[in-house]
Amino acid sequence: MFPLGRWRLGLRGQLVAQVVIGVVVVVGMLLLLRAYIAQEEMDRGGRARQSVGRVLAGYIDAQLTNQLAQLARAAGQFALPGARPAPSLLEDARSRLEASSHGVYLLDASGMLIAADPLEIGAVAEAVGRRPEVVEAIARGRPAVSGVHTGPRGRPQFAVVVPVRLAAGVGQLGSLVDPTSPLFVELVEAARAMDDGIVAEVVDQFGTVVSATQRERTLLPAAFPVLAPGAAGTGQIARPIGISGDEPFLVVRVPLERAPWHLVVAVPEARILAPVRRWDQPLAGMGIATFLVLVGLSVLTSRGIVGPVQTLIQSARRIARGDLASPVPRVGGGELGNLAAALDDMRGDLRTADQARAEVDHLKDEFISSVSHELRTPLGFVKGYATTLLRTDTRWDSRTARRCLEIIDESSDQLLELVDHLLDMSRINEGKLSVNPEPTALGPLIEEARHRYGSRSREHVMVARISPECPEVHADPSRVRQILNNLLDNAIKYSPEGGDIAIELEVVDTPVAPMAQVSVCDRGIGITSDQLEVVFDRFNRGRNPLIRKIRGVGLGLPICRGIVEAHGGRIWAERATEQGTIVRFTLPLARSAVEVGGGG
Repeated sequence: MFPLGRWRLGLRGQLVAQVVIGVVVVVGMLLLLRAYIAQEEMDRGGRARQSVGRVLAGYIDAQLTNQLAQLARAAGQFALPGARPAPSLLEDARSRLEASSHGVYLLDASGMLIAADPLEIGAVAEAVGRRPEVVEAIARGRPAVSGVHTGPRGRPQFAVVVPVRLAAGVGQLGSLVDPTSPLFVELVEAARAMDDGIVAEVVDQFGTVVSATQRERTLLPAAFPVLAPGAAGTGQIARPIGISGDEPFLVVRVPLERAPWHLVVAVPEARILAPVRRWDQPLAGMGIATFLVLVGLSVLTSRGIVGPVQTLIQSARRIARGDLASPVPRVGGGELGNLAAALDDMRGDLRTADQARAEVDHLKDEFISSVSHELRTPLGFVKGYATTLLRTDTRWDSRTARRCLEIIDESSDQLLELVDHLLDMSRINEGKLSVNPEPTALGPLIEEARHRYGSRSREHVMVARISPECPEVHADPSRVRQILNNLLDNAIKYSPEGGDIAIELEVVDTPVAPMAQVSVCDRGIGITSDQLEVVFDRFNRGRNPLIRKIRGVGLGLPICRGIVEAHGGRIWAERATEQGTIVRFTLPLARSAVEVGGGG
């Protein structure tokens, strides 16, 4: 119910308001249900048409592959010693091509015609050889499929071209293909046989129709030019251009593999949604029935409701069921008001605790997922290469066997490192992390880490700036090395574009005593200001989607914090001035260094 003090409604007004809200909610739910059913039907229809498109695209790819294979076989004949004259080879190549070919031709490295079969296609062949998409592909040594264009006698055609090595350089061996031949038209029209009402078009890289279920659309602009280039999956809704009628279509796009073309399969949206519209009347009846039920229940329960007390009882029951989002109404004053305030305070505390628990559960789930992935990758290498070496049907040379063993060794090191991280995190949580501090020079440790990681990543430049006045610190060398390894590993991972990574060592004054400060600065993705503190919490990898795509389990920085704090130091992160992140940590100076500094 609504709080009386705030809304100043009587019992009847509160009941009317409840009925209205209930009707709105139910109607909204029914509309959502109807929308959900419609979307499911659209998704199902899109997937079905996508399957049809993939089958047809596969057949078209097969035809293009056959054309290219025949041309590649013929191109190999030109490179053989004592090869026959070009006209004879072209005549032989044309005899092996499909009936849809207008003819074959051979161009030299400058694009001039050497031979053509028949000769009348020579001028067209030279024009095709100068098309940008053909020139670019041949320059890369790759076969090309041109866009559709008008050929001799106004007939549509496209070219399939392969590079051929000639004495004067790399030339072109091509075939002019007729997309209106029965071979291509029957493939596209097969879509209509699979599903009546389908509109299918093969569209080239320039948005021109190569072949379509409506044959007269060849050489016209595509009927669905607004379709996003990457559209796939369940498709999208679009209105056609150049097709009679203005009804929307469900459109899916299937790219071809052998040509920079795509196959568009479309079906009227009304055809897809016809089964859904049969639900409209039953859903309307359910809405009316629900309204009548709500009115009847309100009338029946009005006699047994006792204003504020019943409101508080309902609020308490909502809290008991786990609804912590709805506030407890402030009803009345005096003791009832205090009780309502106390219930609302309890709800707020429970909600805060529940959100914290949910966040921890979410972080744990992410951690388990990340650890599983980090374990699976090296285990896969170990299993795969071990199985390879154990095969009895193959004898491996020593070099190959050694490489397999090296990969197994590297993967084992990754597993060991991950297990060590988990054990260290467990010891830190239990307060049992052991450190053995001793007078330690940080300079050699920094140089060692710089050389190690510098050799691992050639895209990054490791720079060390070590203050010559920095004395020894009182720290465990192995743990300091672990900190440096974690920080440099993070710096490399989160600066995928490369750049400088600087390691700085200096002595700074703190409120307690002078301490050695080490800073690791990268020019990578960076950390947002609100995440600078939480990245040191266990399992937390921040909320930047770019960071979360990078491998890791979120234990490196928490372990660093545990080690630094075990030495009596402090670790924190800062945003770099321009780009990137700076992580700094401090360690206490060795006693002799402190005494010398104090004596000075």
